[in-house]
Amino acid sequence: MNAPLSSSLFAWLLTYLIHSTVLLGIAWLVTRQFRLEPAASDLLWKVALLAGLVTGTIQSRLELRTPAAMTLPSAAVPRVAPVNVPSPATPAPEPSTGAIGEVRRSATTTSARLPSLALVVVLLWSVVALASSLFYVARRLILVGRLADRRPVPDGPLAATLAELQRTSGFGRRVQLTMARTISSPVALGLSEICVPELALSELGAEQQRSMLAHELAHLARRDSLWLASASIIERVFFFQPLNGVARKQLETTAEYLSDEWAMRKTGSGGAVSLAK
Repeated sequence: MNAPLSSSLFAWLLTYLIHSTVLLGIAWLVTRQFRLEPAASDLLWKVALLAGLVTGTIQSRLELRTPAAMTLPSAAVPRVAPVNVPSPATPAPEPSTGAIGEVRRSATTTSARLPSLALVVVLLWSVVALASSLFYVARRLILVGRLADRRPVPDGPLAATLAELQRTSGFGRRVQLTMARTISSPVALGLSEICVPELALSELGAEQQRSMLAHELAHLARRDSLWLASASIIERVFFFQPLNGVARKQLETTAEYLSDEWAMRKTGSGGAVSLAK
């Protein structure tokens, strides 16, 4: 990685840190001081989470800088004819060659040290961000591995209930309904799959099954899995910003409330269901 690139990345990271701290800090203060509706809180945290990336990138690309001083037009000064006064010529002192060389060496050393510091910081950030992201991906792959045995739910009451909920709510995308033995709670996968525990077919009543499916359908409609995955990646890539973790936890909380609200409003049923014992 060359010096200009590392310096640019270092400047961008600093800009992001400042912008994200201000935006996420405002979101934190507002949600603590005021009792916002879950929808308003959810939108505020999403905007604050992403806006720091956008505004930081824009400022870095446009190289916006605050001027250190403002130049004012100078007033016209009347010219005065010079008066010739005989005086012995005083030679101007010659600058010391040694002093100039010392200043140049000091400036060169400082400029060489700054890119080195930027390079070290950028490399350290890259290594930690990559390791943390890979750890998150590994955890997701473990979850996928637990669901490797899932299979489509055969046509029957559960599939019919899901189809009826889609018609009632106006959910237009095709939803794949699967079941697995290795989970105790239903889960919405991606944008178009609901995986339910196998025991849900035998141990839950019709109304509980309807509530379970309505809640997970709400997660699909709100695209919660994508939002939470994005928040988790941002939290790990920009690990030096602890407020990203606060935002991710707040989004997880509001996702559950809003999914219940969506399910109740659209279908008349809702509520997370777990078969854990």
